[in-house]
Amino acid sequence: MSEINWQKLHLIAQETAINTGRYIQSEAHKTHKNLGKVAGTSASSQALTQIDLNADAMIREALEGSTKEYSIGLLTEESKDDATRFHCDYFWCVDPLDGTYSFLHQEAGYAVSIALVAKDGSPVMGYIFDCVYDQLFYACIPLEIKSPILPTNKSNTFKWFLDRSMTKQVDYKYWASQVEILAEKLGYSSMEQHIGMGAATNAIHTISSPNAIYFKTPKDSPGGGSLWDFAASSAIAKMHDAHVSSFNGTPLNLNQKELFMNQTGVFFAQNNTANTFLLIQDKAY
Repeated sequence: MSEINWQKLHLIAQETAINTGRYIQSEAHKTHKNLGKVAGTSASSQALTQIDLNADAMIREALEGSTKEYSIGLLTEESKDDATRFHCDYFWCVDPLDGTYSFLHQEAGYAVSIALVAKDGSPVMGYIFDCVYDQLFYACIPLEIKSPILPTNKSNTFKWFLDRSMTKQVDYKYWASQVEILAEKLGYSSMEQHIGMGAATNAIHTISSPNAIYFKTPKDSPGGGSLWDFAASSAIAKMHDAHVSSFNGTPLNLNQKELFMNQTGVFFAQNNTANTFLLIQDKAY
């Protein structure tokens, strides 16, 4: 195995995310069939198009050289988990089209997500290309480089980014009340919900907002997002000194045996917001 050239991997991941994003953009205003798949319990998690599969193939081909040269494993949403992530020092963790449901309905909130994760489950590199706004967000921790994320103007309204599936949970109203309490404790006059984007886009909006939160609570049923949903955004959050963890504040393991994150949940926010929320959330978690 060659010694890793981080600059080379950075350029490969960056170019792959952009090229794949451009392909998805070229298909965005066409009608696509929802092929469906067995995954999770929500309509969003079960959405699949031929574009997902094509994007997956593009990324696998683009990353193939690096996987061989540096003995890097590979995990993608639309391909079988070959378990190389447990035997290699690093593995690519890929969601070729995060937010397929939004893509199908021609709504904002879909992106390409490519990450490099260490065997111990910690994020190393992250690349998210927002296909709607034509913008690449990235972080390469070994090179200590990151794309700028311009903070959104701080208003007196607190923002709660959440997935569609969250609104169908039995405890949805409870957590809505908890976020309202959080907003009040932080000094905001109101709270608004932003529903429907993919996990990568939700995380990026949260990282760039001083007045926002995004989380998925633990639950027994399969779902809660998967490793590839949060790998790239975790690297970006880390480089931007934002909070990323399991729902109860413990480190997020991006190389756990189970692909779904339902047992631990996830949590993104700026640190001040995160610290306050962890103090008020239900101690049962």
